[in-house]
Amino acid sequence: METLNALQSRRNVRTYQDRPIPKEDLETILEAGRRSPSSKNEQRWDPAQFAIELAAGSIQELNLEVENKIALDLRRLKALAR
Repeated sequence: METLNALQSRRNVRTYQDRPIPKEDLETILEAGRRSPSSKNEQRWDPAQFAIELAAGSIQELNLEVENKIALDLRRLKALAR
């Protein structure tokens, strides 16, 4: 797939199935993340931790955890701004 075509055909997914991700697909996703650019080449994410977290819980559970962390950060920022 051409890069432009991939960008133009991108879609958002907000509903997930509660089923395991096939190992081959997970390896492809992790490889794409490993090869993606990072700010100042810092490469802050740990692919092993990412894979373990995906295997340990459903995408929906992880999504809820991220939303809760973002909400907590926003509350802290608002408190600092006062």
